[in-house]
Amino acid sequence: MLYIKIFLLISGFISLLIGFFYNENLSGGAEFDHNYLLPFIQKFSDNFYGGLELFFSDSGSLVHSPIFYILTGNFLSFFDNLEYVKLFYIFISCLLPLLFYQILKYQTKDNIFVFLFSLIIFFSPYFRSSAIWLLGDNLSLIFLIISIIYYLKQQKTNKIFDCYLSIFFLGLCCYIRYYYFPFFFFYIFIYFQK
Repeated sequence: MLYIKIFLLISGFISLLIGFFYNENLSGGAEFDHNYLLPFIQKFSDNFYGGLELFFSDSGSLVHSPIFYILTGNFLSFFDNLEYVKLFYIFISCLLPLLFYQILKYQTKDNIFVFLFSLIIFFSPYFRSSAIWLLGDNLSLIFLIISIIYYLKQQKTNKIFDCYLSIFFLGLCCYIRYYYFPFFFFYIFIYFQK
């Protein structure tokens, strides 16, 4: 059964690589977003303060946090090739179905069907486009799912450290995408109830 899971996960990864090589853009706007935000990544790669200046001078960029572009800019300066950074991000994005699988295992009995259901993420145009076009959505979702995993773990173990970890990873998620902030209110409500 482990070999089947590995084969299916690698198949999903390969499908993203094929999409990368063919410039797949199923969501319709990911390529435009990437091209619009690429100068910020390149500027952060060259000069942190110049990147901040460019970021805050463009009102269209302020709907996003600069954290993702700072991170990708650092990776760009390390790899010195945008294609390598994009491939690395595709690999990181493949953690999302595995983490979703961990959440499902908390809620149901583990079997191959639960794993197959977690792989449905590979068919999401939003997920695929974010992975292929180096957008911050998948990374924020990864942190959100890790936060939820620690929340579920805390519900079972009742350990305060898991509570702190769930809030910490939610914070990382919100630094990349602001719109997950309402989860803080949920956590605060649940944790203070206990």
